[in-house]
Amino acid sequence: MSSLGEKIKLYRQKSGLKQEDVAMLLGKSKNVISNWERGDNKPDADTIEKLCFIFNVSPNILLNWTSTDSNDIISYEITQDEKEHLQKYRFIDEYGQSAVNAVLEIEFDRCEAIAKKTQAKQKKAKKKEIEEEYKEPAQRSLPDGVVLLSDYREEDKCDDNMVSMPIYDLGASAGTGVLLDSHYYEVAAMPDTPMTRKANFAVWVNGHSMEPEFNDGDLVLVRTQPAVDIGEIGIFIVNGDGFIKKQGEDRLISLNLDYDDIEISEWDEVYCKGKVLGKL
Repeated sequence: MSSLGEKIKLYRQKSGLKQEDVAMLLGKSKNVISNWERGDNKPDADTIEKLCFIFNVSPNILLNWTSTDSNDIISYEITQDEKEHLQKYRFIDEYGQSAVNAVLEIEFDRCEAIAKKTQAKQKKAKKKEIEEEYKEPAQRSLPDGVVLLSDYREEDKCDDNMVSMPIYDLGASAGTGVLLDSHYYEVAAMPDTPMTRKANFAVWVNGHSMEPEFNDGDLVLVRTQPAVDIGEIGIFIVNGDGFIKKQGEDRLISLNLDYDDIEISEWDEVYCKGKVLGKL
């Protein structure tokens, strides 16, 4: 896997830019760019964002967050107008270059602020839509052999060993999504089986988008892990909302064809909470 410095050098060259060109666009010295590419130093997060803008690539590319594919690359070439601007920039004196740098920085910050404001509005609108559509599920019934510790009696144990496990009441959604990052849960005792021994927690399924494999009101067992393989079912937090979905290459997939997949963009905050092992 290429280092950040190697990626900067690669996409700078693919963009037809010299080190001094990138330095000019960032308002830095050529030596700074050279140090990045050699791996002697690294740009900060804000500068990485500007590099992505200059190279027209996704942050996933420079930071090795995902594999390189055509969907992450917008363009490798700078336009003729941009080349002419660079030639004019090199012609003017240091005072003129400073003036251009100042205007460029102001305009970049302005456009960046507009983009972030638009993104925040979209997230807020989506959140409101989820809150309006989500309804409390019907009364759930615990599967056979599962007993809340608050209701546990010695006779419930029977002849089988039991294991205890937290069950999240605000479970993963198979529909519009509900909050999963909650500290509210109940601990239940359940039969000691190979599957329950592998699981770390359980969640209720809300909604119908994962039918017929998982239905509304199912209790699923989850093993905590930071990622799942493509094609596996996992529990995910997408911009603060919890979902049970199948992992796709660039999306989270609904098994029920009547429901849309969740397409993941570079701006979404996505966390995998674990792999779904099955349902009780």
